[in-house]
Amino acid sequence: MITATAPNRPTSRYLLNVLLISLAATGLLGLFDTGQYYVFQELEGDPVPWQKLVHNYLPFWCTAALLMPAVAWFARRLAFPAGRRIRIALTHTVTAIAYAHIHTGATQLVYLAIKGQRLPEFDFVQSVAKRLTRVIELDLMIYAIAVAAVLLVEANRRYRENERTSAQLAVEKANLQASLADARLDALRMQLQPHFLFNALHAISTLIMRGDNQGAHRMLLALSDFLRMTLDSGNSQVVPLGVELEFLEAYLQIQRERFGDRLKVSLDIDTEAHNALLPALVLQPLVENSVRHGAGKVDGVGTINIKATVSGGRLLIEIADNGPGLATELPAEGVGLGNIRARLQQLYPDDHAFQLANGRQCGTVATLSLPLRNHAEATDSNPGTES
Repeated sequence: MITATAPNRPTSRYLLNVLLISLAATGLLGLFDTGQYYVFQELEGDPVPWQKLVHNYLPFWCTAALLMPAVAWFARRLAFPAGRRIRIALTHTVTAIAYAHIHTGATQLVYLAIKGQRLPEFDFVQSVAKRLTRVIELDLMIYAIAVAAVLLVEANRRYRENERTSAQLAVEKANLQASLADARLDALRMQLQPHFLFNALHAISTLIMRGDNQGAHRMLLALSDFLRMTLDSGNSQVVPLGVELEFLEAYLQIQRERFGDRLKVSLDIDTEAHNALLPALVLQPLVENSVRHGAGKVDGVGTINIKATVSGGRLLIEIADNGPGLATELPAEGVGLGNIRARLQQLYPDDHAFQLANGRQCGTVATLSLPLRNHAEATDSNPGTES
């Protein structure tokens, strides 16, 4: 048994549209058919009155139009899934023959009504059979064209629905990927903040153990300022370099309390770079790495030079120290550097560069290259962006 597989059943509005289109189409075909025969008879010298031709031809086309909604309904109910196409094609063949008989019978009834004859006075079956031999090919062709038109419209409708569904799924996928990326960045950021906090608390504990209570107190105040600034920044994944330098200064206050005059930090920041966006809290772990493994291990004064420039549509940051430099075999990266690499990949996939290398004379140089994105432009394009 062949069952309907169409996703949507034909509605009354759809069938009404089919009827109206069929009436218009068959009306034009009927007039063309009538006009063609009229011209032919004129050329043959045996003219036929126009009224008689309309009387003979239009009922055929009008009854065909009235049957088209049923044909369209049936065609929509059948589909052509793999493995059943032959069965459905045979079903349409049988239905087309049935349509030809029904159409011919309906046409004959219209002729009876026009002539005012009663059915008992007319050999209905014989007249239908006789007329069917003349019009069956045309009826079969009408049925085939109607089914083809319905299937073409249905294929176009389903194609557009699939396009809309695909577009919607693409948008949902993009939103899901964006949400996933934000979630990963939030997780990385939450990982970084405790990492810094534990290191700062460890430094404060060291000062207390040394008996430097005033230094520990100042470091606690500096830590409080840093945490307040971090919380005030909200959940923004990127901030202007100027704001990031404020974070960094709060961190450096803590380190100055710890190292005193043995730590010197210099800044060389281009004016154009101040509004450039970069990941929040990305400088702090880089400077912390320079303090712990570079400047902090120098017997005399440890220096850290921070430079930011804009060139070729990119933000270039360089952090250099005068420490012992990198060993031949690099140690495994800790939380800070690993966090930076993961965040950069999330925010700038395949459009960033991050490298640690030995300096020309001594120490280690961390270089960072990011696409230049201006804070003012980002705010104008998205007024809801926080900084």
